[in-house]
Amino acid sequence: MPVPWGLFIALGVYALMVLGYVWGTYWRSPEYQAMEHYQRALHLIGRDEGLSCTEQQLLDGYTEMLEAARLMPGVRPLHEKIEHLRWRFDERHFKLSHDLVMRAEAVSSLYERMRQEREPMLVSGVRDRGWAPDQLAEGPGQAVLWSLPGAGIIIVLWAVWRFGPMRRKSEEHEKELQQLETDVEQLAGHRQSARTGSQRPSGVRPKPKS
Repeated sequence: MPVPWGLFIALGVYALMVLGYVWGTYWRSPEYQAMEHYQRALHLIGRDEGLSCTEQQLLDGYTEMLEAARLMPGVRPLHEKIEHLRWRFDERHFKLSHDLVMRAEAVSSLYERMRQEREPMLVSGVRDRGWAPDQLAEGPGQAVLWSLPGAGIIIVLWAVWRFGPMRRKSEEHEKELQQLETDVEQLAGHRQSARTGSQRPSGVRPKPKS
């Protein structure tokens, strides 16, 4: 069977469209980027929330949490995590750098200003809006899963176009035209041969009989 390049091209274009949608809707969004920083922070500080990790891990986790709060400043649980980690530094007698202290103050000021303007998003509100970390992490996979029926539709449409009755009828009509063209060419060749055989060269007389 010939290679179905048309089908491959259509599926490739569709895959690029799905990838562009996932990139624009999830990977590029502040919510998804904040979720990634939040998950990295939880991985660094561990399940005990910084009680047994190293000082560097606690610093890196605190930095990741600050970045998540900068991207999503209206989410109250992020600021509660930051405050909890700040207590963990004091509890373990670790010193924060001046840069981290200033970043924490900036994030806290932004949160306080948003809190005064409107009610911050609690855990339930974040989940209701689909901005919970686990919901955001599952988003790209769900988008790809939802796109699979579209790929199936493309395959079905290609099969109908390639093997359907209209396609077969078109191919049969094309074969008939090709056969008719071949017959016409053969008939024209026979007529040309007959015309050439009936003509004799000028100035040549027939040979007399003995």
